[in-house]
Amino acid sequence: MEVKVKIWEGLIDTLSTNQLNKKEKNSVSKILRVFSIVRKTLSTILKICLFFLFLFLLFIRKPVIILTEFIVGGSLLVLFIFFTGYVAGAAPYEHQTAMVIGYIVFIFLGLAVNWGYDTLLLRLAPPNYDFMLFK
Repeated sequence: MEVKVKIWEGLIDTLSTNQLNKKEKNSVSKILRVFSIVRKTLSTILKICLFFLFLFLLFIRKPVIILTEFIVGGSLLVLFIFFTGYVAGAAPYEHQTAMVIGYIVFIFLGLAVNWGYDTLLLRLAPPNYDFMLFK
């Protein structure tokens, strides 16, 4: 009789251990499933936000290009005026040399902003979204 009781107790212990392991696996799989759903949801929200950012940046592209080309054009015009003054024989002042260097920096920065802005737009473009950037 004692042998049957021990076998029965061992069987109950084994069953309860298996059920506990099964519950643990289910809770872990539920947690993993919830994390997977949350990750997919956040990924979708991020993709939607990036798409709207892309559309906004594409919408304001023309004013950005106009502003940077205005800065570059103005700098080129001032450099041309300084150049004609220097050719005419006027001696440059100290601050004029610094201004010429500043205008050259403005030219390169304006062109770099144009290039960087278009590169950012091409980078943010959704996959399988073919478009061309015209002036």
